[in-house]
Amino acid sequence: MTADAPRPRMDLLLSPWIAVAELGTSRTYHVGLREFFDRAHELVLTCSGPENASLIRLLSAIYDAAAGPTNTAEWDRAWEAETLDRDRISAYFDRWHDRFDVFHPEHPFLQCAALQQPSHGVGHLNLSRCGSVGGAFADSRLSRGVDQHPPMTPVQALLAMLVMLNFDTAGLKTPHPDDKAGKAGNRVGALGDVTHTHITTGGPFKETLLLSLPPAPRQDGDSPAWERPSPGPVHTVRPPTGRLDLLTWPSRRIRLFLDGDDAVSKVAFYPGDRVADKSPQARAALDPMTSWYTFLQGRKVIHQRLPVENQVGVAYPWIGTQLLAPRHRSPVVEHAVAACERGTLDPELHLTVALIRASHTDPKRSCLSHIADFHGPLGRAASLADTAERGRLVQLFDRANATVALMSQRIAAITGRPETSIQAALMMRDLSAEWEEVVLSGGRLWLPWGRTLVDEINTVARRLRLPPNQAERAEEVWQAARAIVSAEPSDAYEPSQGEAQWYDLHDLAEQGVPTQLSPPGTLPPPSRRGRPSQRYVAFGQQLTIRELADHPDAQVGYATIRRRILEGMPAEEAATTPGHPGRGRKRPKVQPAPRTAPDTPTTATGRTRRSGRPATRYEWRGQQLTVAELAALPECSVTVSALSTRLRKGMDIEAAVTNRRHSPNFPDSSDGPQLYEWQGQQLSLYRIAEQPECVVNYMTLHRRVERGMPIDQAATTPSSRGPKRT
Repeated sequence: MTADAPRPRMDLLLSPWIAVAELGTSRTYHVGLREFFDRAHELVLTCSGPENASLIRLLSAIYDAAAGPTNTAEWDRAWEAETLDRDRISAYFDRWHDRFDVFHPEHPFLQCAALQQPSHGVGHLNLSRCGSVGGAFADSRLSRGVDQHPPMTPVQALLAMLVMLNFDTAGLKTPHPDDKAGKAGNRVGALGDVTHTHITTGGPFKETLLLSLPPAPRQDGDSPAWERPSPGPVHTVRPPTGRLDLLTWPSRRIRLFLDGDDAVSKVAFYPGDRVADKSPQARAALDPMTSWYTFLQGRKVIHQRLPVENQVGVAYPWIGTQLLAPRHRSPVVEHAVAACERGTLDPELHLTVALIRASHTDPKRSCLSHIADFHGPLGRAASLADTAERGRLVQLFDRANATVALMSQRIAAITGRPETSIQAALMMRDLSAEWEEVVLSGGRLWLPWGRTLVDEINTVARRLRLPPNQAERAEEVWQAARAIVSAEPSDAYEPSQGEAQWYDLHDLAEQGVPTQLSPPGTLPPPSRRGRPSQRYVAFGQQLTIRELADHPDAQVGYATIRRRILEGMPAEEAATTPGHPGRGRKRPKVQPAPRTAPDTPTTATGRTRRSGRPATRYEWRGQQLTVAELAALPECSVTVSALSTRLRKGMDIEAAVTNRRHSPNFPDSSDGPQLYEWQGQQLSLYRIAEQPECVVNYMTLHRRVERGMPIDQAATTPSSRGPKRT
């Protein structure tokens, strides 16, 4: 470009670059920032997914910096006004107009002016390069490589840059030559490790903007990226100065370069700033458009980003409703509920929550798996303003979620298959329409919703096609699931009572409650660091498995209790049912058992049977006996556990009871070992392996005999792996 040639410009205030449509129409066109904010009361965004989340965060930061409400009264006036505050927004744009130029030589918008030379092709801005091969990230423009990517228009490059600032992956990135510490690895983009959340109404963007931006005054020293000097090429590690800084965080150092055809074909792309305190708690305190699952670790509230999908990538329609529960934290949802309670919103206004969450293929988050884009009903404003109706919705969410967890975990335990395969097999049809009706009714249509879930449970039960011996046990799971979803929700629901059993985290400081409880009927989740232990109702208390094992009335140890609970046994029964003598740890009772009345049913070991579901009985020579009673027969040569396993797998009851247990790893067990002729003696394989004439160890000897080798040859033939260890 010569000295007299005009420099390239892309004025975001006037240039059309935001894809919109007028409310109630489908015609899409583009507008600049001035027109967009002037007509925000009659326009809607037409983009979706990562681009939608990135654009909403940018537009929210612009509005917050220009005319964002600082308190509730200002927010209510802004909501009731027909338009946004055009005068303040226009004055703000007049003041900072030169900072909204994408190709400004000193202050390029959201870029680093110090980067004077390109480092990559424009394909480096394509999010698909960060994803796994194929699937959602398949892009024909990358077929010849990232550096051979076709040029982008300035608008395409700008939107791709916004997405990369928020969703770029972590891992080692090539640093700028002046950035000596940049080789230490980079973090994900601003939204790579959080669940983005905003609220829509089906109306104009003005409503989405105000609902997704709780009122707050600007903190001292806080400013968006365009109000700051252009950053240098070297990355820094610093704390955010406030939410404006965080909403426009420079997670990458980028510069766009135009070619001779006014297209972007080259870019400079380097690691950007890193947040000093990367803990979820610090992020949740500043970023309003995030959602978190909270739990207690001692007396400390821990935040983890809200899950949207299960392990097989299914997002159930009731997922959004979990944000109404006090164990979850979402500033935008809390803000919307407060506006409903004040009566600012129309009682018939329907609120929808949008959740966008990136998932990665590896713990280091260096490769994207997919990006979930969930939209689900949050409720009518009138329902959200009513504590009882919110409580009903939370109960219905808890029951639906507990039902899915109950079925997948217990069926996996019964079949021995991985839980992910069971989740895929138990996948229900799309219930979005039915769930929306329930939510918009404030939970009053719980009965038809329960019937719908019962029908789906019956459908997946038929589809699973379990063997008869497993189907009998699975039927108990189906019955429990039907019972959970068919129960009527309580109008007197409180966050610390009912199905959810969660403590209100807002009152945690006063209560000092050190733990949380889980819905009944659910099983312990996979062990995760920092998670509180699952609790179960037993002995009139809520106890962990460890506390159950330490209880004076417990008859078995921790491992046995946990296995029994996973197999579906009630917690108290799992703890009090004695194990097989000589196996595991049998705890002595602190107090003697009460004398059993003559008409009280007892087990084969003499203990009083607790009330509840009766044990399964089997016909044995004209009698109906339980597994424990069968194991106590003189004819039985196996333990209760082994006998139960045999019967569950469909073995004939006569053979299951009388066949001697074969245990090759413990040849001298109480069942009696198989004996072999060895030098004039009858010895077990274990004893033969101990003889000095035997040149192989026990396992090799056993394997050879199982294959039919004579015992003399099996014991005296040296092993190819070397001499026997002594």
